[in-house]
Amino acid sequence: MVGCGRLLQQRLASALRSCTLPRIDWTKWWLRPRQRLRRCSCWVGFFHENGTSPALPQVHGLVKPLVKPFSCRWPRDYSPYTEGALSRIIALLWSKLRASANRYVLHGCCQALAQLILEYPATIYTFAWDAVLDSSASTLLHMRSQTSISASAGGVATPPEGPPAGGLLAHLVALLTASPLALDIHAHQHLLILAGHLTAGACFKCIQPKEGDPCQEEPWPSIRDRHLVPLLDKLFQHTMRLLNVFAHTLEEQGAPTRGSLGALSGGPGALSPIRRRSKGRDDALPSPTSAKATPAKTSSDMEKTSSKSQMGNFASLPQYLRLHDVLKAAHSTYKVSLDSGSCEKYSSLLKAALVTMGQILEVAQLLDVNRYVEELLGYLKLSMSVEPQATVQCVRQLLKALFGTNLASLWEGGNMNDAMSSSASTTTGLYYNCCSRPYTSLSKLLASYSSRPPLLTADPTVLCSWISWMRRGCEKKLSSLLKPGSGSKSGKAVLAAHIRLFEPVVLQALKQYTVSSSAHLQATVLDLLAQLVHLRVNYCLLDSDQIFIGFVIKQFEFIEEGQILNAEVLVPQIFYFLVLLSYERYHSKPIISMPEIIQLCDRLMASGQPPTKYVIPALQAIVEDLFLLPSTNRTDSRKELETQREVVVSVLLKLVQYPEVLELLLAVVHHSYQEGEDRWKKFSRQLIDVILPLLSRMQVFLDNCHALDILQRLFDSVSPSVFRPVDILLKALFIQPASTDLDGAFRAERWMCLVLLSLRVLLAQSIEEVVLSRLADLVLPLRVPHQMAPETYYDPLDADAFGENIEKAVARYLIQVVNAYAKYLCKILFQCPQAGPEDLFPFQQMSSLLLYLTHMFQSGSFRCVATAAME
Repeated sequence: MVGCGRLLQQRLASALRSCTLPRIDWTKWWLRPRQRLRRCSCWVGFFHENGTSPALPQVHGLVKPLVKPFSCRWPRDYSPYTEGALSRIIALLWSKLRASANRYVLHGCCQALAQLILEYPATIYTFAWDAVLDSSASTLLHMRSQTSISASAGGVATPPEGPPAGGLLAHLVALLTASPLALDIHAHQHLLILAGHLTAGACFKCIQPKEGDPCQEEPWPSIRDRHLVPLLDKLFQHTMRLLNVFAHTLEEQGAPTRGSLGALSGGPGALSPIRRRSKGRDDALPSPTSAKATPAKTSSDMEKTSSKSQMGNFASLPQYLRLHDVLKAAHSTYKVSLDSGSCEKYSSLLKAALVTMGQILEVAQLLDVNRYVEELLGYLKLSMSVEPQATVQCVRQLLKALFGTNLASLWEGGNMNDAMSSSASTTTGLYYNCCSRPYTSLSKLLASYSSRPPLLTADPTVLCSWISWMRRGCEKKLSSLLKPGSGSKSGKAVLAAHIRLFEPVVLQALKQYTVSSSAHLQATVLDLLAQLVHLRVNYCLLDSDQIFIGFVIKQFEFIEEGQILNAEVLVPQIFYFLVLLSYERYHSKPIISMPEIIQLCDRLMASGQPPTKYVIPALQAIVEDLFLLPSTNRTDSRKELETQREVVVSVLLKLVQYPEVLELLLAVVHHSYQEGEDRWKKFSRQLIDVILPLLSRMQVFLDNCHALDILQRLFDSVSPSVFRPVDILLKALFIQPASTDLDGAFRAERWMCLVLLSLRVLLAQSIEEVVLSRLADLVLPLRVPHQMAPETYYDPLDADAFGENIEKAVARYLIQVVNAYAKYLCKILFQCPQAGPEDLFPFQQMSSLLLYLTHMFQSGSFRCVATAAME
C-alpha cells in the first residue's frame, strides 16, 4: 500500500504540474514560436490564466490553410525531456554527417534526420533543430569553390572541416547541388525532405509582415533573417531544376545541351498563348525605330532566349545532367516494372520535390515567383500523371503565393513581441506552480462571471477559429485586390494573365477526380476548386454543364452505403465546396442551395454511418457558414436563414453527446448572444435541458480533458439564468440514473466530470445559502454512486442521519467523493503502473477536484460546509 501511495502521489504531482501550465490558444499558436518550446502542454488547465478569456470554438479547418510543417499542431503529449533527447540525437547525427566521408554513413544520417524531422517538425521542436541551424554563418554557399566534388573510389566529398559554417541547412544545400551523394535517388529524396522542412522551420522563426513599397525588388521580403535568403534562393533554384529534369524524363526527351533549345512540347519553354498573342501584335505593328536599329528576331531566337531565362535550365550543369541520366533510367523501369518498390523510387523523389516547392511557396510573395509562374505550371502539368495529389497541392500553393493568401502575406506580427513577453514566465517554485498560481487563476476566473461570461464579452475578431481567421484574411485580401479602383492596374493585369494559365492544370485535376478512387486525391482537388471559388472564379465556366458537380453529388449514394474507402477524408471537403457554391453572387447561375446541402447532411445521418466520421465533419462546414461568418455573402432572406439555422441546431442537439458537437454548439451560443439577450437565454435553456439528463446518465463522451474543457466552456457561455433555481443541476448530480454501469474507467471518469461541472457552476453562479436551502427542500440522497463506493450504502450507525444539519451532509458527501475517487486511482495504479500521458486524465480530474474544494473552503463562499467538514 505504501508503494501505491507513492505512485498516487507522483501521478497527482504530475497532473498538478500539467494543469498549471498556460493553455495553448490554437487560434494564435503561430504568434509565439519560441515560447511554445518551454511549455509542457500535456493538459489544458480548466482554471488557469487563459481561462479568463476562453477561445471561441475551434471549428477545425476544412480546407487546409497551410502545408506541413506549418500546419502541424502542438502535440498534447509534448514533453521538454523529449525535445532535449531529440536535440542530442540530432547533434550526434549532424556531427557524424560532417565528419564522415563514407557515402553509406552519410545516406544513413540523412535518412535518420529526415525521419526525425517528419516525426518532430522543426516548426514545433524548434529548440532541438536550432542547434544545427546556425544562420549566422551561412557563407557555406560562397565556399563552393573550396568544396571537393570529385567522386573518388566510393567516397563522397564533404565541405571542409572546421566550425559548423552555415549549419545543417547550408550543408544539405551543398550536398544537393554539388555532391555525388545526390545522384542516388533515395539519398536525394531524404536530402530534399530534410532541407525543405529545415527551411520551413528556419523561415517560420523569422517571418515578418510585409512592409514598405510593394514594388520593391528585394527578394523574399517576408524573411527577416537575410542570411537565410541565399539558402532559400538556392533551394528554390534546385527544386525548379529538379522538376525540369523530371519534365524531360516524362516527355522522354534527351538531356538539353548548350546549343539546343531545351524547350518541352507544350511545356514551359514553349510560347504560351499569351506570349504568342503579344508576339503577333508586336510583329503586326513593328516600331520603325526598332526595325531600323535591330534585325527582326526569329521564333527560334525567342525560344532560345526563353529557354535560357528559365530558372530550371540545366543545360550546362554536369550535376543535373548526370541526375537526368539516373532519372531517365528510373523512369524506364517505372513504366514497365510491376514492382512497387521500383515504381516508388521514381515517384517518391518527384513527390518530395513537389512538397518542397509547396513549402517554399508558403513563404513566397508575388515578386518572388512572378517570373516563373508559367515555367512552374509547365512542370506541374507534366507531373500530374505521376503524382497527382502532390501536384494539385503545389498548384494550390502557387495560387496562394500569387494572390497573397499564404502565410507570408497574411502574417500579422504587430503584437507578436507583446504576446511573447506576456507568455514568458519566470522561474518559480513548486508550491507556487502547483498551489498558489492555479488558486489565484481560479479565483480570478470565478470573479469574472459576476458580470458576463468572458467568452461572450471578448472581441469577436480575436475569438475566431483558425479556419475562420484564415478565411477572413483571404477574403479581406482578395476584396482589396479585386475591388475596382484599388491597387495598381498593372498588378491586376498580371494576376488576370496568370489565372488563365491555370486552366489546363485545373482541367487535368478535374479529370483526375473522376478517374481516381483515392479519397485523399479527391479531397485535394476539392481544396483547389474551393480556392478558385475564393478567388472569384466563376465555377460555371469550368463546369458549364454541371457534369462534375453531378458526379460529386452522385458520390453520396456510395458514401451512404459505406462503399468509399476513407470517406471521412472526403466528406468535409465536399460540404465545404458545396457551401461555397451556394453563394449565388459569385456564379452566373445557381448551382446548389443551402437547404439542399442540409438535406444531404440529413441523408448521411439517416444512413447509419458513424457520426464522428460523416455527419459531424459535414456539419462543421455548415455551422461555420451559418453561425461564424457574416451573412453578407448570401442572398437568402433573414427568415430563410433563421429556418436553416433552426434545422441545423436541431441536428446538433440530436448529436450533443459528441465533444465535436459541443464545440460547434459553442459557436451557436456565441451567435445567439450576438442576436440578443432573449434569444441567448432561450437557446441556453434549450441546450441545458437537453444536455443535463445525458450527463446524469453518463451518456456524454467525456473521456479526455479536451472534451471536459469544451463542456466547461459551454457551461460558462450559457446564460446564468438557466441555473436558477439550482434544482436542475442538483437533481442531475444526486439522483441516481436508471443505469450507472461505472465498472469501466470511462464511466467513472464521466461521473467525475459531472461532479466537476456541478462544483464549478455552483462556485460561479450560486451562493451557499441557496444551495443548502434547495437541498433541504428536495431531500436528495447525498451519496456517491454505489458502483464507486459500495460501502457508503451500509451505515449501521446511521451516521448520515443529520436531520436538518444539511451542511454536514454536504461536507460528508464531498469527503466521500474524494475518498471514492482516490481508491479508484489506486485501482488504476495497480492495474497499469506504467501509464502514459493519455492515462493522466483521472489524475487531472482529482487535482481539479482538490483545487475546487480548496477554493470552496478557503474563499469563504461555503463557510458553513467548511466548518462542518472540520468538525
